[in-house]
Amino acid sequence: MNASPRVIWALALGLAAGLLSALPYGCATEAVARDAAPATKPEFKTLSFDEAMQGQLVRSMPLKLAFPADYEMLVLDPAINGVVWARRADLDHIAQTKETPPDAGLFHGRLTTQIGYDRASNSFNWCLGCSEKDVKAELEAAGANDVKVQKHVINGIPMLLLDMGTANMRGAVRNKLYMAYVAVLIDTNVMLISYSPPLDSKDEGRTAWQAFTRALTQGVVSAEPPATKPSSFADDLAQATRSATFRPVADAFIAALVAGDAAKGMNMISPNLIKAVGRDTVQGALRDQTLPFFATFKEFGRSQTIARTGDEFGNEGFVFYLTMVPKQGNARPFAVYVVEENGAKVVANLLLDHDRSKATTR
Repeated sequence: MNASPRVIWALALGLAAGLLSALPYGCATEAVARDAAPATKPEFKTLSFDEAMQGQLVRSMPLKLAFPADYEMLVLDPAINGVVWARRADLDHIAQTKETPPDAGLFHGRLTTQIGYDRASNSFNWCLGCSEKDVKAELEAAGANDVKVQKHVINGIPMLLLDMGTANMRGAVRNKLYMAYVAVLIDTNVMLISYSPPLDSKDEGRTAWQAFTRALTQGVVSAEPPATKPSSFADDLAQATRSATFRPVADAFIAALVAGDAAKGMNMISPNLIKAVGRDTVQGALRDQTLPFFATFKEFGRSQTIARTGDEFGNEGFVFYLTMVPKQGNARPFAVYVVEENGAKVVANLLLDHDRSKATTR
């Protein structure tokens, strides 16, 4: 079968609603009632993006975020899993059990590799062919309802805000899900902050999300974002040394594709990704998109860039931005993501006709 973008959306939504595989939601089918309290006006606290998403980015983001006043922060372990904001009791439960209380409300921020931002086209792009303009239709096809999509550029930072009903989506335990995709303008990286409202929320989290987005979107649009913090020579050397241990996997994967050996290519792909997306979907993508791309391979082009990356399952590695010179025609760019998963280096993603230089320069 052909690879379907809506399957990627379903994966992204499932991860957003359920944190990460290390932090699954329980299977409760109804909310746990909290002690009744007199209705009061919700109070919120506003923090800088850097403070609220502690340790997630190497650059400063000129943005602000707002959370309910009784929410506190927990940096997950390992830190690449992101940051959670929730009530203290829920954070204690997460820290002790590695599971999220089924009735908890929480904000979860982390880098995502399922979505990239292309500066040349000013667009958020999903792998396996889903583009920004298809967001609403694809979400509705996956079962979401009352989908609202807003795009902003605040202080030079592009962002996409999603608000949707999820009651009809497979595996959903809540009626609402809110997501903010924020382009961090380091390579194609995107920060995802999702909000799952508590099951006892009388307005299904609308007030909290409005406060969050109001703080996020306040600001003046500028032509250029602040400069990123330059890396040191020692950092660059360490990155180059470690990336060399991941490159053979990328090369072997490409060699299998050039040879038309889909079975060998499948054996090198992340088991987590195959399980989450579906073996038929991955096989269809290899057959219908990837093998035809590499069928005309003649040699590698001169362009090569390496950057650190991580996947939705907490694994870290490197992305190799390469070019392929075909037997006829112009060179074509592509990117291979390799991460270390359960002690083995595997391919976590492959983007075809993906040009890093166009994605990172105006």
